[in-house]
Amino acid sequence: MILMKMKRSFERANLLVKTDCGQNSGWFIEQDGIVVGELHEPIIEEMFWASYRIVPISGGDSLFRRELWENEDLKFRSISMGEYAPLAFAGGCESLSEGRILLRGAYLVPKSRTEAFFVYLAKLQMKVELLLSPRHKTNHHPHK
Repeated sequence: MILMKMKRSFERANLLVKTDCGQNSGWFIEQDGIVVGELHEPIIEEMFWASYRIVPISGGDSLFRRELWENEDLKFRSISMGEYAPLAFAGGCESLSEGRILLRGAYLVPKSRTEAFFVYLAKLQMKVELLLSPRHKTNHHPHK
């Protein structure tokens, strides 16, 4: 039982790292429990804020109206993990005409200390692999 729980935490932690806490895998936009669109191609605009390209699924042009983002209770569910970002909200509609929306809080977090530790280990492993990759090695030999 404990090993299964740790395995699930390990797998979720790896997925959090691979998707940058769900940010890079995209989000379903839900309105009244119905998926009306998707958000893709995040661009970090400012600290804590990212803009996403809006892809309507149903509802057509309503996703490009300011009123929807300002007045509706929209929910954002990770495409890769199926979990909601409970703190996500739209904060800037200036780029709606370009097909993008500015969000804050669109991320998922570890559910336990064990999972947080696995996230730390996965990030550390990625850094070590990057440092050991052939493209980071040089032909410079200071002792020759």
